[in-house]
Amino acid sequence: DDATKISGPTKCDSCLMMDSDTAGGANACGYGKEVKVFGGSGYDFSKSSWIAAKGIETEEVAGLSTAEHCRHFCATTKAGLFVFAPKSQGIGRCICKEAYAHPMCFPVYQDSVDDVSGPVLCEGSTCGKLKEYYREQKCCAMPDKKVKLMSQR
Repeated sequence: DDATKISGPTKCDSCLMMDSDTAGGANACGYGKEVKVFGGSGYDFSKSSWIAAKGIETEEVAGLSTAEHCRHFCATTKAGLFVFAPKSQGIGRCICKEAYAHPMCFPVYQDSVDDVSGPVLCEGSTCGKLKEYYREQKCCAMPDKKVKLMSQR
């Protein structure tokens, strides 16, 4: 037993956060703005009064059975984040949310049993993007300079 060892995947291609909600109430910037809610075939949106109270657009769709499907549907909106609730009404619900504009809005993810969340666009950064950002922030010869967090570009 070596307490310094950490296990887990070395690469997470899917960008999915299991048992997590995104842009929730624990975030320092508050709840993320919901853009649209998708429900699987037969989903009854009226059972979630908060959806109508906020005037959020809804759509019933066939083929909403995985988080990847949710990501796909949210990609058709202006959302930057999504959360998929596979057990909602035994059918599944997908909430598309705007990404936070400020880089210090943390935590982006919070615990939520059975939910799966993540970014709508799942792409990492490249060395070129990091180099460009380094130059933009004028970090050369200034290793202690404080900079804003790099957002996904």
